[in-house]
Amino acid sequence: MVTLPVNNCDGVGPPIISSTQTQHALHGEKGQIKCFIRSTPPPDRIAWSWKENVLESGTSGRYTVETVSTDEGVISTLTISNIVRADFQTIYNCTAWNSFGSDTEIIRLKEQDDPSTSGTTDDVMMLRSSSDLDI
Repeated sequence: MVTLPVNNCDGVGPPIISSTQTQHALHGEKGQIKCFIRSTPPPDRIAWSWKENVLESGTSGRYTVETVSTDEGVISTLTISNIVRADFQTIYNCTAWNSFGSDTEIIRLKEQDDPSTSGTTDDVMMLRSSSDLDI
């Protein structure tokens, strides 16, 4: 059974995290995983956890957490430098807390195809050819 947090009619309640559960990055490059938190009152704490690690802000090794407030909520970003194969096997958790409770989103990182090695040139040529047609 799944229990969903329900905010009061005045919008006050525990945080609600919405995020794409599978996000993409290129092997060997810098990757980012984002979670968006809506919360009234705003979250007291946001933490990323994976394997044996927990990071709320700042940098630890290849990992950096930044949190930005917007009009719609809070965006927390986990940036991973020099993505390695093991990063694609890891489960990342974004958790937010306020005085009414907490919410957690589980996010996986999937390897993105390198556009420089994929067959995009043929696709671009085909699109160019079709746009040259006089209709």
